[in-house]
Amino acid sequence: MTYYRKITIWENRKRVKLLNEFKNLVITYFDNLENLDPFGLKVHENRKAQQARSEINMRLGNTQSIIYSLGDYPRWSLGGQNIDPLADVFNLHHYNNIGEGNIQKMLIDEIERAIGKYESDKNNASLRTVNPLFWIDLILDYIASIVSLPFKTMGFDQEKIKLLKWIIKSIMLLAAILTVLQNIEHIKNFISLIKEYLL
Repeated sequence: MTYYRKITIWENRKRVKLLNEFKNLVITYFDNLENLDPFGLKVHENRKAQQARSEINMRLGNTQSIIYSLGDYPRWSLGGQNIDPLADVFNLHHYNNIGEGNIQKMLIDEIERAIGKYESDKNNASLRTVNPLFWIDLILDYIASIVSLPFKTMGFDQEKIKLLKWIIKSIMLLAAILTVLQNIEHIKNFISLIKEYLL
């Protein structure tokens, strides 16, 4: 998924909406768990929790991508284990009594921080959306991604792929500039012709 500082205002709004919906599902799920023992290790999911669980499962992959594209990859160390709180959303109640505080609330905080990052980038996203250079860069990036695809399938690591994409984009940009410079006389003639026609 595209890095959050390289998306349009429409994509920004869409991601904020999806994160808010996911947060509400998580809250609904946690609010409808019933503890079966005093330590909270065994829980029962009522009907609402089961419905929320189903929706969370369907949206989990997309939500992870949205959060990870912020450049963050939430990893928690709980009870001597490293866990991904999003992937382990249905097992978080096991960690509530190991001195870590309210784990469910910590996950909601994590989602809200992600929403906050997208919200604070809204103005920049609006400016990007109306900037023609942003769209040119997007097109160049898309072409570079297609050209570098065979190298990805050959097992090149991410750093080499990034470098290759940057080289491809630089070559295409240079070629475009040289083409414009080469045809500048034709462009001038064309502009003169339009001026003559209009005047």
